[in-house]
Amino acid sequence: MHQNDIIHRDIKPQNILFSSNDEVKISDFGVSQLNSQLRVNQITGTDFFLAPESFQKEKTLVVSGKALDVWAFGVTVYSYYFMKVPFFKDTLEELAEAITSE
Repeated sequence: MHQNDIIHRDIKPQNILFSSNDEVKISDFGVSQLNSQLRVNQITGTDFFLAPESFQKEKTLVVSGKALDVWAFGVTVYSYYFMKVPFFKDTLEELAEAITSE
């Protein structure tokens, strides 16, 4: 995906499919982006799977879309293994604090 300059931007368990011969497939490219530099300046995705840099307060936010996808994939693997997300809070502000500091 990244080799083809595609940033998914919403990797989560619901968007990972397994074929009958155990191949992993990524689905739902609804918010994906074709970007040769693999950089994004607008954060999209599911809150529990957002990377720490997603919560930067800078007005000129430009982050690696590849890094955001890799973080979300790591959270997805964690959630498959432990059957819960690593950071779960009641509000977005508490979730942002947990993801950026824990």
